[in-house]
Amino acid sequence: MSGDLDLVTETPRTAPGRWALPIVLVAAALFIELVTATVQLVDEHSRLSSLVETQAAQVQQAVNFRAQLQSLGAETARLAEGGDAAAKQIVDAMKQQGVTLKASDK
Repeated sequence: MSGDLDLVTETPRTAPGRWALPIVLVAAALFIELVTATVQLVDEHSRLSSLVETQAAQVQQAVNFRAQLQSLGAETARLAEGGDAAAKQIVDAMKQQGVTLKASDK
């Protein structure tokens, strides 16, 4: 019977000892998730940066094309204001399509 008493009087495990393993496992899982997310974000950033670099030349070409188109439209509008019949027809046709050509102030 003294064995039974020893079991009853034996002190239970303390709470920190009982929760140490689950806490360590949760912390490890969170750390692994954080590392995985960081690696994915770095990879995505790298891919996006390479896309921006790849498209830089095309964007510059589009900017140049737009400037040329605006210059052409401004010159056409200037000619139309000066009385050129063909330029006037072009300006009128563009207005019907919702595009306004304005002469530059040169």
